[in-house]
Amino acid sequence: MFLKAESGAGKSTFVHSLEIFLSDKVERVIRLPPQHDLVTDKIPEFIANIPKTVKFTILNFDGREAPSFNEPEYRTFLGALNSLLRTRSDIVIIWPVNDSGFSARVIALLQQIGGKSAFGYTPEYELNGISKLRFRDVVDRILQIANWRLEDAAISDAEVDILIEKSNRIGELLDELQLLIARRFDISGMGVEFPRLVIAISSGSSGIRETCRSLRRADSYYLEASRLLMYTKKSNAAEWWNNRSDDLKAALPYVIAMFDAQLVSVSASAVTHSALYSDDQALVALVEGVRPNKGNANRVISSSEIHKYFMGSPIDNREYGTNVTNETIESFSRIQSLSETHHRAINRSIIGLSVSAGANLKNAKFEVPLVPGLQADVSYETDDGNIVAVEFHHKSARESSANKLAIYILEKLKEYAINFGLASR
Repeated sequence: MFLKAESGAGKSTFVHSLEIFLSDKVERVIRLPPQHDLVTDKIPEFIANIPKTVKFTILNFDGREAPSFNEPEYRTFLGALNSLLRTRSDIVIIWPVNDSGFSARVIALLQQIGGKSAFGYTPEYELNGISKLRFRDVVDRILQIANWRLEDAAISDAEVDILIEKSNRIGELLDELQLLIARRFDISGMGVEFPRLVIAISSGSSGIRETCRSLRRADSYYLEASRLLMYTKKSNAAEWWNNRSDDLKAALPYVIAMFDAQLVSVSASAVTHSALYSDDQALVALVEGVRPNKGNANRVISSSEIHKYFMGSPIDNREYGTNVTNETIESFSRIQSLSETHHRAINRSIIGLSVSAGANLKNAKFEVPLVPGLQADVSYETDDGNIVAVEFHHKSARESSANKLAIYILEKLKEYAINFGLASR
């Protein structure tokens, strides 16, 4: 079947949605390789090699619309295609087109070769596309699925309304919105490279994961601006950010997005077992009642959020921390009490055990400047060369409320925003 509509109406999106919304009938959708990878006369052979399935396999012929073609060549190709389709009742070809002139010529050739056997009742269907009245619904749904918001890109509702007004098709709107988002994240003129910011909170509280979860966007490590401000309504930190809310490019959601700011917890057990393998003997001496066992230490750090983040693992919402021994908690308390004077050593021990348990933290460095006036506790490189800055904060159990953590995080984001030129003092 031919699917006709103007460019941007949603033809390709419709075709590829079939395996989702008609999963009981459609096994999969395969997009035909482009002309330079698969010439026209090789298409029947390509289709013949597709394994047979009980449900339908949809072949998307997108990109194969040619304003002119060699008719003898196409006659040979279509003849082979028609013969193949007689033997493959599991194959459905959907051919998106913008021009009915092209599809009419192909339909006429196919009918000359084999009658109407290649088609159903109707060779060509017209796709009307989504009504302009629903364009905003589409944008909202995409953002919801992506767990993202327009304010993350410093985009206002008014700007979206303008884009909707000048777009006639949903594809046009999404292209324009994509360009607008790209411009908001274009930092080429700022003269700095923004790192990803990871804030790591250790605590003697068994509920530290749950507390961190309350400050993040659902089912992710990503910080949620509205939650940070909700827990700090009467603080100086919240007031500072609220004073910048009218400028979307200095507002908290955009700053979080620019740094792709993440929040992870570090359990008391992870810190205690890390300290056992520290090169700072003062930390080692603080651990009492916990035996050094590297296998067990690796298991402990591997269950921590920070290690799961380093490994690229998804968020883990299971409950932890209920079986921690008193000796472990007491050892953590002693370690945490020295966090101001032994901050670097504690961080080195956590990073060291994480690497021992399999984390690949390329070129990890401690307390090195990111920009003049700002240094990160730890920085490392990802496989694609991006910089990740990790800021550790070690808290006692009584200092681990959502309010206390949120204030610290807002202050840290303020520090990064000012030093990277996103906000004024």
